[in-house]
Formats: sequence, structure tokens, C-alpha cells
Amino acid sequence: MSILTDKVGINVLLEGVDGAGKSTVANLLVDKFAEHGFEAIIVKAPDERFRDLLSRNSFSRPGKVLLYAADMLESCKNIVVPHLREGKVVIQDRSVLSTFVYQRLIDLEGGDDLESSVLREILDCVNDLMMQSESGIRAAVLVALLDVPARVAMKRSAAHAKDEYEEAEFEEWARRVRCYRALSDTVDGFRVDAMRLSADEVADSILEEVLRRYHMMTANSTGNNDTSKNDTGNNDTGNNDTGNNDICRPEGDA
Repeated sequence: MSILTDKVGINVLLEGVDGAGKSTVANLLVDKFAEHGFEAIIVKAPDERFRDLLSRNSFSRPGKVLLYAADMLESCKNIVVPHLREGKVVIQDRSVLSTFVYQRLIDLEGGDDLESSVLREILDCVNDLMMQSESGIRAAVLVALLDVPARVAMKRSAAHAKDEYEEAEFEEWARRVRCYRALSDTVDGFRVDAMRLSADEVADSILEEVLRRYHMMTANSTGNNDTSKNDTGNNDTGNNDTGNNDICRPEGDA
């Protein structure tokens, strides 16, 4: 059983395709939170141990999903939960949403298969375990999608060494963009135009929204403790009067 805490943490989950600028924005957010008196850390998914294991070996899709699931559980229990319990800021560079997108577990065309169905169930179970670990923790949560068209993301990614996912054809990049947008709508995500806005402006938009949620929680907790409870592992974390999340949506094709 988790220990209840009076402290309120902040959990920011940055999502988007390669080339969206997540790492740059994460680093900017650390400094911006510090200016507001918050200690922030960045949690990358997968972490270095799993990245090294994946890069040196060839795994099937089920093997990759299981490795990503193990990485998320380890990070949740050993890093995310302890920091949120202390009232700190955790900035997650990718979450379970990326596994759904990159392992092609989102069905947008009406076709599906048994393997995909089973893998989705596994990820759902992993999410339940993370929610259990985070029970009793109070945190303002924001799932932020850095939204860029596929062609822009491909061009940006071409500037550095490519992995197996970045070597994909345009159609696959476009599919990922569509999947992220669909998932963002499902979890009431905060979508930011990472093409028209600079990285600094993207970080400012995210900071402003998550601080708004944080101050709402801390204000409410003084009058009604029940309003401050938040399952930080639940992807429906945006459903708490977040205002208008349809800001700066890119137009045109994927």
C-alpha cells in the first residue's frame, strides 16, 4: 500500500514522433521549472540499459513490447513514484503511448490481429500495475503531444544517425502522426504545434498549462482533500478541467 502524502508533484509526459523536439523541450522545462522553484528530472524511455540491450540484439515485436513494459515498470517504481511523492517534477520523454504507436498497436484502418490484441492487453496490465504503484500520490499530470507533420519530422531526423524506426518510409511516419493525434484526443492530451512554435515557446505553453493544473490542485486540496487525488498512471489524466487543449494544431497533411 502506498503512503499518502500531502505534497503535490508534477508529472509531464512528452509525446510525439522522432524529430518533434521532445528532448530539447524536456531540457528547457527543467530550467523553467527551476525558475519557479521546482526541482525537475528527466526520465527517458527506454533508459540506457534497455536502449543498449535493444541496439545490440534483434527482437521480435512481442519481445520489444515486453522489454518496453519492463522498462516502464522499473522507471515508475524506482524513479517516477519516489520523486512525485517528494513533490518534485518528473518530465517523461515518451510514455506507454509511444509503445502503442511505434509497435503498431493502434488500429486506425479497421484491421487487427491476435498478436496485437494480446500485446495491448499486456500493456493495459502494465498500466494497471503502474497505477497501483502511484496510488495515494497527488500529482498534476499533463500528457503533452508535440505535434509536427510527418515530412517535417523526417527532415529533422535526417540530421542525425538513424535507427530502425527513423529509416521508415513516409507512409509509416504519417501513420505514426495520425496515431499520436488519435491517442492524444483519447486521453484529452495537450497538443502543441511544435512546427510553428519555437522549442522555447513550446516549453512555455506546456509550463503554463501544467502550473495551472498544479495550482488548481493545491488550491482545491486546502478545502477538499478528495479533489486532489489523481491516478498518475492513468492515461485519462487530462480529464480535470483542463480548459481548451486544442491549441496551435498544425494544419495540412500529416
